[in-house]
Amino acid sequence: MVVGMAFAVGGIAQFVAGIFEFVAANTFGMTAFCSYGAFWVSIGLMFWPSSGILSAYEADALPDALGLFMITWCVFTFILFLATFRSSAGLVTLFFLLTMTFLLLAVGYFQDANVAIIKAAGCFGILTALTAYYVGAHGLLTAESAPFSIPNPSLATKAKL
Repeated sequence: MVVGMAFAVGGIAQFVAGIFEFVAANTFGMTAFCSYGAFWVSIGLMFWPSSGILSAYEADALPDALGLFMITWCVFTFILFLATFRSSAGLVTLFFLLTMTFLLLAVGYFQDANVAIIKAAGCFGILTALTAYYVGAHGLLTAESAPFSIPNPSLATKAKL
């Protein structure tokens, strides 16, 4: 079930959302959605039993390989986090939490799959998901589409003329 969700919702749906962001000329949205769509497809492939990817590693090498995979995504996510500073408080929070999630996953795997650290990463992942739902709801619940809206303060600076 998790592999199917990784492919369908995480992978395909996010990648398609990234294509729509490209059409809308939103470079940040396109980069984030397409990249994380690719992340979820790769996770799905790794954990798909018949792919043989995980079984190709020796038992003692697998945690380090997963740690390297996660630290790579942590660095990429940190770069996106830096790009959110002039967007909204919700996006800054979202990408901070996602960066911390990947960092904790990387540290947990590098510590021989330390269960406590990986569980802490899971807690940050849940906070990340809740924040993503909030940011998404803010985008949907506008004055034009709903009887109320939810706050998400803008961090954009006004251009000097």
